[in-house]
Amino acid sequence: MADPHPPPTLLTTPPELRNRIYSYAIPNGVTQKQEFRFGFSVSATIPALLQVSEQVRSEALGLYYGTAHFELVMHHRGTWQVAQWVSLLPPKAKKYLHENGNVSLRVVFDHYHKDFSTFRHDLSSLAVWGFDNGWWAAAEHHKCERSAIRLMSGIDRLRGSEEQRKRALQTGKQDGTGAGNEVGRKGGFKPGASKEREEGRKRLHFEMERISEKVFTLLKR
Repeated sequence: MADPHPPPTLLTTPPELRNRIYSYAIPNGVTQKQEFRFGFSVSATIPALLQVSEQVRSEALGLYYGTAHFELVMHHRGTWQVAQWVSLLPPKAKKYLHENGNVSLRVVFDHYHKDFSTFRHDLSSLAVWGFDNGWWAAAEHHKCERSAIRLMSGIDRLRGSEEQRKRALQTGKQDGTGAGNEVGRKGGFKPGASKEREEGRKRLHFEMERISEKVFTLLKR
């Protein structure tokens, strides 16, 4: 005889409760970050939650790509690799990822960049850019790649500061550089530096704007 009151399963629980359960299985930046290294040897895997069933994947897709902490590490000439990864994402995932304020983009520069010699000194310090969709971007020297923990701790401190966010966006609008603007730096560039250093810093800022915009464009397609 069938049990008139069978025990509840994941798919028979109310949607609100399922979403809460899903949230515990999504990397939240405290227990785990989703790190994707484009052109490097390490890449993240899709969480097991999204592989349970088609229904669970559909329901948890927005929660994962819209709230999980992502760290995207790319070479300055690696936008084509990012494009390949984006092309494999579900259509809705791209929109969720673009609007996810917990995404950090790390761009690694080396001597293959034509202006590397002019801004390489500024890559030895922590310089981050904030964008109006909530993303943060950081530029790195290929020989001085920081550990994810050290870099992310600096970005997370800025991410949690609404004052920093407003100042970054306002400055970007005033100087004509757009929403992305450099908002944090430790050491490195100082007032009174040579014109060459000033020019190098401007070129680095331009490159970070250009690369970030390319990534955003890929997600908007």
